[in-house]
Amino acid sequence: MKNIEAIFLDTNVFEAASFEFTDNNLEKLISFAQKYNLPIYIDEMVYGEVLKRIEYKTNEWVEGLKNERLTIFSRTFSSIPPSKEAIRSGMFERLSTLFTSSTSDGTILTIPSDYHSFELIQLYHAGLPPFNVDNKKSEFPDAIAMLNAKNFAIKNAKNILVISNDNGINEFCNANGLAHSHMPSHALHILNSQYNLNKFYLKYQERISAQIENYILNNQIQFEFYGMTFNYDDVEADYSIESINIDSLNLLAEDDEYLTMSVAANVSISFIVTTEQFPDYDYAIRDKEDDVWFTYMMTKIKFLTEKTIEISFDIKIDDFNDGSIVLTHTSGETIFDFDPGNLHGSIIEQFQYAME
Repeated sequence: MKNIEAIFLDTNVFEAASFEFTDNNLEKLISFAQKYNLPIYIDEMVYGEVLKRIEYKTNEWVEGLKNERLTIFSRTFSSIPPSKEAIRSGMFERLSTLFTSSTSDGTILTIPSDYHSFELIQLYHAGLPPFNVDNKKSEFPDAIAMLNAKNFAIKNAKNILVISNDNGINEFCNANGLAHSHMPSHALHILNSQYNLNKFYLKYQERISAQIENYILNNQIQFEFYGMTFNYDDVEADYSIESINIDSLNLLAEDDEYLTMSVAANVSISFIVTTEQFPDYDYAIRDKEDDVWFTYMMTKIKFLTEKTIEISFDIKIDDFNDGSIVLTHTSGETIFDFDPGNLHGSIIEQFQYAME
């Protein structure tokens, strides 16, 4: 199943949270979405409906206040003398600002209306969700919002999760192949079951291995080959990577807070090493006149050798849905010794030249 890639909120989600973004479950949902780069959407219909419901609920709450409560609420909104109108105005301004700010700062994105009128009419006359209720006319806002959500999902090829406690909307989602949840807490349960590091690792294990191969092939890890000549001088050899194979990949640790994991790769690498081989004293020539020993010939050797090593990486997940990651090499053997007088591996080229 494809992971949820976006979230669509119905008006009743905001109403259930009393239009407060400090509501525990709504706040957790927003934090989760921001952490995993999941956009949260509403459409223009929901946007207008939320503001209407804020106004309606504000009037309802204020009209229901008893006199002893007026003083408490008036202090909250710095209204002197206390009055229902001042409280109503202050409450509406605060709640509507909370909502509109969330859309202007990108916390919640608004998609434009993009539904076909014939679809709306067809749903209405056929009594299809969300019009499969007694008072069908009242469902027009829901129908428009859901058609916008469906068309947005199709045009953008996104698997969206609609959150609403409206039965008609949930039936619409079932009929149109949209994932749905009746409240933020249930939505979080669905999302947590999809967005966890172990599932990501299992899903993208082959891609992680391939990226490690590319990381090594692109020389993002510097290896070193050292050998010792007959006169005990260290020689650093040039090398290139002929081939690489990831024999196994093991998950070492996970950090859900920072979306990172650590892995260890057992890697077989074939190196082509080029070095100069100094002959021993049996092949050295003595200059009797100057009483100096010197080497007459040297051998340049290019040979193939294979190393099997364990290399560890930290992985930062960029996007859960496309599997993009950033690798950082953390540990592993990168320095090797070789004996120029006793090379192990297949000699590819060998030629001699005189020393000056």
